[in-house]
Amino acid sequence: DGYYVKEYPIGIGKDGRTPVGEFTVDSMLVKPRWYAPGGQVIEYGEEGHLLGDRWIGFVDEPGAAGLGIHGTTEESSIGTECSNGCIRL
Repeated sequence: DGYYVKEYPIGIGKDGRTPVGEFTVDSMLVKPRWYAPGGQVIEYGEEGHLLGDRWIGFVDEPGAAGLGIHGTTEESSIGTECSNGCIRL
């Protein structure tokens, strides 16, 4: 409705990989599994899992396939260009 509710520092996609636009939320998960680049599936709590404990996934539309908003286990990445396109909180 034209006003901010809350502002947070984030991490974004390296090399401009985070698309600009409006996207539709498709899923909201707690303790999500991570489908890492290269096809590896990493369960929540396993070594190498980078999503944190929340996932808000976007509808797979051109430019947004596989992207979403999520936490991170790498807090130092917040405020940097660090992801493959997702927004880290």
